[in-house]
Amino acid sequence: MKDVPREDAMTGPLVSENVIGVVHDHFINFYLDMDVDGPNNSFIKFHVVNPSRKSRLGNPTGSKVVHGGNAASLLDLQDPPQIRGAFTNNQIWATPYTRTEQWAGGVLVYQSKGDDTLAVWSDRDRPIENKDIVLWYTLGFHHVPSQEDFPVLPTVSSSFDLKPVNFFERNPILRAAPNFDKDLPISTLSDSS
Repeated sequence: MKDVPREDAMTGPLVSENVIGVVHDHFINFYLDMDVDGPNNSFIKFHVVNPSRKSRLGNPTGSKVVHGGNAASLLDLQDPPQIRGAFTNNQIWATPYTRTEQWAGGVLVYQSKGDDTLAVWSDRDRPIENKDIVLWYTLGFHHVPSQEDFPVLPTVSSSFDLKPVNFFERNPILRAAPNFDKDLPISTLSDSS
């Protein structure tokens, strides 16, 4: 058998006999049709606010995305897959609501040339002040495969939170009924012998 030159050898983690796992990325884009205290919202400092609705202290009611860990795409901006998946260029985007703009990578992402994507819509520079707006949140992570990922990837989790900002007049937990010992789950160690 002829030796394969080192520069032509495939590299990556061995995940099964004669199977190399390819290092890759996963990206998920969330379409958040924000109607914070009504449809006329604005996007400021990673918050969505309703400037016409104020708290008793004069702050506009709002909501914010609190992100967890994230990853940026490793592709060059001019690579065809990156042009189609340009929504990964930013973690958060804001656009005015348009019924036909619902898929960050376009309707048919694998057949797209990248001309009907979130990046193209955002480049139109339409106003997002006092409008019905959509917040787009992109969550991503790099995946270095391991043996446990073959032949089917197990569950991998990541998350973000959507939290109110000056939305409630005071802390809403203050009205919650207290927990008592009888309300809490009881766990015991069972004898495994």
